Amino acid sequence: MAIPDYQTFMRPLLEYGADEQEKNIREAIAFLSDQFELSPEDRLQTIPSGKEPLVSNRIHWARTYLAKAGALARTRRSHFKATERGLDLLRRYPDRVDVKVLEQFPEFIAFRAGKSQGDEQAKHESEKAASPNTTETKTPDEIISASLAEINQRLENDLLERISEQTPTFFEAPVVDLIVEMGYGGSRENVVQRIGKMSCCRF
Repeated sequence: MAIPDYQTFMRPLLEYGADEQEKNIREAIAFLSDQFELSPEDRLQTIPSGKEPLVSNRIHWARTYLAKAGALARTRRSHFKATERGLDLLRRYPDRVDVKVLEQFPEFIAFRAGKSQGDEQAKHESEKAASPNTTETKTPDEIISASLAEINQRLENDLLERISEQTPTFFEAPVVDLIVEMGYGGSRENVVQRIGKMSCCRF
C-alpha cells in the first residue's frame, strides 16, 4: 500500500504510546511500518532529497506535531511517551487525530505560526485563526525538497534554453579555457590560434 501521510500516522503513533511507557522512535517506525503493511520497497523510498526514508520522515514529523501540541512528551534523545492530553485525545477522537484536532491547543498554533509559547499575544491571535492548510499531506522536509527540485529543474531548463540560443563563437572562450586548464595546447594564445585555423578550414 502507499505510505500514509504524516497526519494519518498521528493517532497510531499516539496509540503506540498509550501505555504511558517510554518508547523509542526507531521501534515505533518499525511497528507502524508493520501495522500499515508497508512493503520493503515502501520502506526504502526516500524523500525527494534522498537523505531520509519517507516513512521515517513522516513519522518523525507526526511525533514533532504531537509533541508541540502536548500530546507526547520527549523523555530523552529518540524517546517519547504519551501524556494525559494525548490519552484524552485518543478517547475523544477514536477515528483520527490530525492537524485540525491539534489546533485546539494554543501552543500548537503558536508553534505553527513560528511564535514563542510564552507570547500571550501570539496565543490570543492564534486562537482566532487556524493554520493556513490543515489538509496538507506532505511534511515540511518533503515540501522543501520538492520545491528545491522544482527550482533546480527550472534553472536547468532555462540554462539549456539560453545555451541553445548562442552562436558557436559563444562557446569558443570556455572551450579554450578548459583546454588550457587541462594542460593541452600550451598557452591560451596558442590554443586560440589553432582554433582559429580550424575554423578557417571548415567547409
